[in-house]
Amino acid sequence: MFEDKKNSGEELARIYLDSAISWLNSYAITKSLEDSYKYVDNYKFPTNKKEIQTFIETLHKNYNDIKTKRFFGIYISRAINESKEDYIDIDIPYPFDYIGIFLPKEKELNINGNLGLFAGYKMRGKMEVDNVGAMAGIMMEEGILGIREYSSFGAGFKKRDGIIIVGKNAGNYLGEYMEGGEIIVAGNSGDFTGKGLKGGVINIHGSAGYSTGDEMEGGTIKIGKYCEGFGKIKGGNIIIGNEYIYKDGKKVKKFILF
Repeated sequence: MFEDKKNSGEELARIYLDSAISWLNSYAITKSLEDSYKYVDNYKFPTNKKEIQTFIETLHKNYNDIKTKRFFGIYISRAINESKEDYIDIDIPYPFDYIGIFLPKEKELNINGNLGLFAGYKMRGKMEVDNVGAMAGIMMEEGILGIREYSSFGAGFKKRDGIIIVGKNAGNYLGEYMEGGEIIVAGNSGDFTGKGLKGGVINIHGSAGYSTGDEMEGGTIKIGKYCEGFGKIKGGNIIIGNEYIYKDGKKVKKFILF
C-alpha cells in the first residue's frame, strides 16, 4: 500500500494514517459529526503544523477511496484545533469535507486550496480558503470566514454571528435562516438569498437572484445593483443601492430593475 519510507516525518505520517483509518472505520461513517470529532481523541493524530501537512500529503497519496476520503476532514480539523500553533498555513490538495469545524477563537487557519462540504461548521476563529463547497460557515458562532473566490449553496445557514466574506460569487440559499453577524459578497448571489433571515446583514455588492428574502423575518439585505425578484417578505429590510425597497417587512418603493 505504501512506498518506501523516506524519513521519520513520513514514517510518523503513516502511523497517523493507520490510526486515522481505524478511526474512520470505527466512528466517522456511523456516528454523528460531533461524536466522530470527539472520538478522534481515542487515536493518534498530528500535533503541529508540519505533522499535519505531511499527514495530508501522505493521506492524499495513499488513500484512494473517494467515497470515504472526504470524512478525513473531521480528523484533520481535530488535529488543527488541538495543535500547538495559533496560526496554521497548510496546502490542501483534495477538497475534504468538514475542514475548520469547531475552529477555536484563538486559531487562525489559512488554506491554500479548495474545500468540500461544511467548511467552518460552528467555527469561532479565523479561516481563509480559495473556494468552498455547500453549507460553509453554517451555525457559525463568531470569527471570520474568508472565501477568496466562490462559495456554493447554503453558506451561512443558521449563522449566529461572525463574518463571511466571499471574494467573487455566492450560490443559492446564502444566509438561509441566518440569525446574526454579516455576510459580504463582492460579486453576485444566487436565488433565495436570505431565505427565512432572522437577523444580521447580508451585503451583496453585485446582484441577487430570484426569491430574495423569501420568508425573511428580520435583518437586512443590501444589494448593490439589482435583484431578479423577491419572495414573501414578513419582516426586515431590503435595500437596493441606497433606497429601501422593504422596510420592517413593508414595501416602501415600487421595485424596478435597473
